[in-house]
Amino acid sequence: MLVKFERKPNVSQTIYDIGKFKVWEVLLSNSFLKLKSNSFEKAIAVLSGKIELKVDNSKYPLTDRSLAYIPLGTESEIYAEEAVVVVAEAEAVNKHKFYFKHIGSMKKKLVGERSYLRYVYTAIGPEDPSDHFLAGFTEGYPGNWTSFPPHKHDEKPEVYVYYGMGRYYGVQFIEENGVFKAFKVYDYDAVIIEKGYHPNVALPFTGINYFWIIYVPENIPRELKVKTHPLFEK
Repeated sequence: MLVKFERKPNVSQTIYDIGKFKVWEVLLSNSFLKLKSNSFEKAIAVLSGKIELKVDNSKYPLTDRSLAYIPLGTESEIYAEEAVVVVAEAEAVNKHKFYFKHIGSMKKKLVGERSYLRYVYTAIGPEDPSDHFLAGFTEGYPGNWTSFPPHKHDEKPEVYVYYGMGRYYGVQFIEENGVFKAFKVYDYDAVIIEKGYHPNVALPFTGINYFWIIYVPENIPRELKVKTHPLFEK
């Protein structure tokens, strides 16, 4: 499902909410945003601009394409003059440590070949503390496909939030049970992927770039394993 970004300053916009997992985004403009201390772990991703994140009376500067992990039971506050921020929340049991990563300190991998070559930056991997999250950033080359060969992980819902395409756009596909859907996506739009194969493609003028976050339910291994479309299995 496509969720268009409304671009209303300082108004939180829900992208996805299934109770125990929710994702929302906000365009902060000379504003503070308080995140309550509760039973949810949180991931804060900065897609544009820069923020000042306050956690336990310490302040941390985060620039675009950064991510911070906030443990359950922790109060935090964001201030930004101008920034687009995505917040994911998941009901958790374990209280892990706080950490943050700029894109330069994330695990970087060149994935694919030729027309589907892209960089994948893992911000929260299986080895990073979290009860339910896997998250990162993908940045493709102009005109290239990403999330390709098509893959799926039907037991683990995922959200893509796009950025860095300027006035251009990309096309996101979802194939489920032989039914194809295509979504034209601009910066800060989001697509919810509950099930199905989900490749995407950029225009020749720009790569398709997006923040991705996966929710891993209880009793399912928190790992980046996927099922590739049979047509593209080697």
